[in-house]
Amino acid sequence: MQKSIHSFDNVRIHYNRTSGNGPVLVFLHGAGGDLTIWKYQQEFFHMKGIATIAIDLRGHGKSDRPSSKHSYKIVAFSHDIQCVLDAEKVINPVLIGHSFGGMVLVNYHHHYPKNALAYCMVDTSYAGPKKIKSAFNQHNWLAHKLDWLMEKVTVKKTYMSHEAYEKYIGSSEISFGRMLSDIRSTSIKSWFFTYEQVAHFSAKKVLSTIWQPVLIIEGGNDKITDVSVAQTMSTIIKNAKLQIIPFENHIITINNPISVTETLYAYLQDMHFIEPHQKTL
Repeated sequence: MQKSIHSFDNVRIHYNRTSGNGPVLVFLHGAGGDLTIWKYQQEFFHMKGIATIAIDLRGHGKSDRPSSKHSYKIVAFSHDIQCVLDAEKVINPVLIGHSFGGMVLVNYHHHYPKNALAYCMVDTSYAGPKKIKSAFNQHNWLAHKLDWLMEKVTVKKTYMSHEAYEKYIGSSEISFGRMLSDIRSTSIKSWFFTYEQVAHFSAKKVLSTIWQPVLIIEGGNDKITDVSVAQTMSTIIKNAKLQIIPFENHIITINNPISVTETLYAYLQDMHFIEPHQKTL
């Protein structure tokens, strides 16, 4: 069911909820994406009788595009998640985040350390990827100019829609077609301010405070947040399991949703969070 709420700062957050038993699985997409990235997962777990929520992060999908840079601070994304959970009366969810969604997940834990039952981090990191970080740091003067310019951009409501990501199955990590699609669907303002948060993200110290079980899924050929990053996270987090999916790149949620889903499903069963239901799709 497609729903929306007004978050703590009155930004409208759109999400899709499917019915079922708990624990509720909450899916967070990456920068430039939207909740339809998790379409396969929501359909799969719905058939298993497990409730899910997929959220359009602020500035993405059918959620509002805030006007100021301040509204894109990563803590705002974390508060949005809690506002959705409060509205849906969800307690002890399992949070699943891909790429920037995984960074939001880590920040969420920092602010709400007792609220989640478990986490799943997919192709993500505890710090901004080097290439993205250097792009902002090496051209700091330009970033400040763009900040000023983006503040003045007015985003039309026509941007508030979902993208058909099926056409990008098999795409590489650096796909200009997909990148232009991300900018077109989110708006240049939301895209820029979100990636600015990616570049400046740093939360390595938070990892050692995570006490919940954590599944880390990593594409073996990920060049954005590579395997060494996932290995570091699995070492720091006390109760982490690292699952590397061979040959997959950073866009694993588009290119191989079946492997991501089956890996998550098996983990949830192994941890006795859910009971076996129907046969695998």
